[in-house]
Amino acid sequence: MMCLLCNTVSSTLKKANANKHYLTHKEHTYFALEGESRKAALQKLKNEKHHQEASFSVFVNQTSAAVAVTYKIAHILGKRGKPFSDVEIIKECIVEAVSMLDPRNVDKYKQLPLSRRTVTDRQHELAQNVTEQLHTIIQNEDVYFSIALDESMDKTDSAQVLYFIRAITKDFQCYEELLAFGTLTGRTRGADIFENFKEVCNKLQLNVSNLVSVCTDGAPSMRGKKEGFVALLKKENLNLKKLISFHCILHQQNLCVKSTILQDTLDRTIAIVNYIRVNRMRHREFRQMLSLDEETYSVDLPYYCKVRWLSTGQVLIKVLSLRRQILNFYKEQGKQCDLSDEVFLRNLAFLSDMMTKQNNLNICLQGETRYIYEMWQKIQVFRKKLSFFKTLLCRSEISAQHFPELAKMLNEQNCENKIFDEYVGVLDCLIEEYTNRFSDFDEHTPAMKLAFEPHLIDISEAPAELQMELIDLGEDSIIKSLFNAKKDPIEIWKNAVEYPCLREHARRLLSCFGNCWKGYKEEGLRNAGCEHFTVNHRKQTSVYDSYCPFLQYALLKPNGLSYSGS
Repeated sequence: MMCLLCNTVSSTLKKANANKHYLTHKEHTYFALEGESRKAALQKLKNEKHHQEASFSVFVNQTSAAVAVTYKIAHILGKRGKPFSDVEIIKECIVEAVSMLDPRNVDKYKQLPLSRRTVTDRQHELAQNVTEQLHTIIQNEDVYFSIALDESMDKTDSAQVLYFIRAITKDFQCYEELLAFGTLTGRTRGADIFENFKEVCNKLQLNVSNLVSVCTDGAPSMRGKKEGFVALLKKENLNLKKLISFHCILHQQNLCVKSTILQDTLDRTIAIVNYIRVNRMRHREFRQMLSLDEETYSVDLPYYCKVRWLSTGQVLIKVLSLRRQILNFYKEQGKQCDLSDEVFLRNLAFLSDMMTKQNNLNICLQGETRYIYEMWQKIQVFRKKLSFFKTLLCRSEISAQHFPELAKMLNEQNCENKIFDEYVGVLDCLIEEYTNRFSDFDEHTPAMKLAFEPHLIDISEAPAELQMELIDLGEDSIIKSLFNAKKDPIEIWKNAVEYPCLREHARRLLSCFGNCWKGYKEEGLRNAGCEHFTVNHRKQTSVYDSYCPFLQYALLKPNGLSYSGS
């Protein structure tokens, strides 16, 4: 009960207490009022009280909405990997937009608590929320999971190890998230990485016996036979003898590209590009020359740089397409150019075709939440294509369908009956390289096929405990039609409850990483101009002073906070 005169709140509703309190105001002018005047005064007091309550309610609602806005904006910035300081630009844009669209409410938007510090705190809370959800999921005894490791350096030359996890629950829910990161301030041997990994497992209470596979790069510290991280992991955990370890498909394919012969041709091409691009004056003169031609008005020669995701094939194609302009430019500079050599041009055309094919394969292997068997099939198909290309070269059958740049060059030079023994040797080396580097995947192909194409398995070669279910599955037209239609394997096995042993095998293989794409993506983001991460910052903003990777890579959505994100 509240007094309308003094706003005193009483905890009891007794009439005697109310009268006693009322008499304390006997000197008040309201005591002299009677009849309608008294009723009007009473209603006025009630209206004033309701107005106060309504105003306070509006204030509370506005404050709550403003807090929710800060969470949403912080979440968006985190997902996009944008620096915390970008929020100040966003607030400025919001205020400017509202000042033109709704000037009367511009003061409300000016009061939005959007600052770098606020966004840092919000992302910290959101990331903590997401990681707590993930930890709850992976601590279940029936969850199979795999780990992908990526090691790189920050701006203080401290080694950062990022641990990504891919987990499959008993009901076939798939989670692929950034699990944790570790900092190695000293050496980066396999033993150091292993000790860091044990700390992560103990901290998160991971059941290592449910670890199915590990995906790493090819560094000796990761894959050394005796002292590498994987070797030490198997040695200490004797129940992990069946642990599957993969060398990242993307990394191996990149190494295969680098092993392509005709290195002399590539080096001479790079020298041509660098002669024009390294010197700013020459580059401006070359661009001026290109601008005089309508066909090359907006074209430029790309700068070759030996980095992981550079499309070397595109550089080679650009040199070929601009070879006449490059020759003319060299003549104006009084220089001799290799592009006047017909043999060099043929080699360049062939190298361009092969690099383009391998770069296209690389693009197909990129991306998150990829199934390992799907990626492995693309490698197998490419190996078959290499054998087919070799057959064509042995027959001197050069078509624009398969070797567009080489066919065009041979047509220009009138070399229809050319012998291509050197190119056959290049393909032999490539085939051998792809075969040797992916031998670990060949070893696990039968097990992967059981999970992704069980209807095509030779039952006599399958494990005895799976043979009866494979026979039943072979007669199940619905399941077979789903696999033939290339439906999502997770969705297929989720509903195939009548095949418990096959489901369990599939659940293990579905958890496997095929690449360290998220780690490469993180490295690319840091090299793209964002502030680099350091080891001197708070945890969930993840030792990163620019953005929060736990949010950037999170597929889980924050919940339970003052936020209702989509």
